[in-house]
Amino acid sequence: MEELRLRPIFLNNKSYCRSLANTVVRAYPEDRHCTFCGLPTKILKTSKKTCYSFIIGKFTLIEGYAYCEEHKRAAIDSNEILKYRSLFATEIVEKGYKVTLDLMVKIGVLRYLHYRQLEEIKVFLKLQYLD
Repeated sequence: MEELRLRPIFLNNKSYCRSLANTVVRAYPEDRHCTFCGLPTKILKTSKKTCYSFIIGKFTLIEGYAYCEEHKRAAIDSNEILKYRSLFATEIVEKGYKVTLDLMVKIGVLRYLHYRQLEEIKVFLKLQYLD
């Protein structure tokens, strides 16, 4: 409940959001157990990427992937490893992208509701990060 009350207070505070810029966000799977056998999972690998948000600017996302030794393979004859991923990380940035969901929504609003061209959107975003 505390988080719900704090979110509106700090969401519109530009100086607070700017202080979060260039921060490091670590995201690991929330459930640390295999869904099949219930045994604890182990960290398979971590990935690191620079992401961009409209609210906080540039930040680094370090995401850890986990696996179960017993149920490592998706299928017996497959080389693909069944990985567990953080739901929190997918809510921030979609897999394979560096742009956060809030920035994609902002660009969509500028493009389709305000009829801005791509060059105008680029200038707008550059000006937002200068102050």
